[in-house]
Amino acid sequence: MGDFSVVAEAIKEAIKDTDISYDDPYAGTTGVRPEDIPGIIESASGANSFNCYPGRSTNRCFEMVYFVSLNSRRYAKGRGHPNFEKTLELLIRHMQGLCPETTTAVIITDSWDARIFEKWRDNISKIKNKAHIEVHLISPAMHTEIHI
Repeated sequence: MGDFSVVAEAIKEAIKDTDISYDDPYAGTTGVRPEDIPGIIESASGANSFNCYPGRSTNRCFEMVYFVSLNSRRYAKGRGHPNFEKTLELLIRHMQGLCPETTTAVIITDSWDARIFEKWRDNISKIKNKAHIEVHLISPAMHTEIHI
């Protein structure tokens, strides 16, 4: 696994802790809030100098950026969780616009959409020429790195 698999595992464990039955009428009332994500990353990585989508607003650019896309109502609590397409748009905007000096980007998602990835493939290839990108697909039961 990549360098940042420990962070993906921490997010996975956070959603695992909130996992509930599909038959539960209160599905979607538990989960990880967007504002909790930076704290989970800090605890897992020991770092506090990074950009994070969602969960942390700042006008500063750091060398490291995390994008967390939780789409399942079972894992995402509250508003503000970007879907996979929005996450890739945020990646492009951050890495090619707002903070082009960022050297490492990590995407952690509970859904992968190949069609959406193909839409942004050329931009992502250009970003990869100057920065390291890791993508981690998670669920309560598994964690897989997707090599792009």
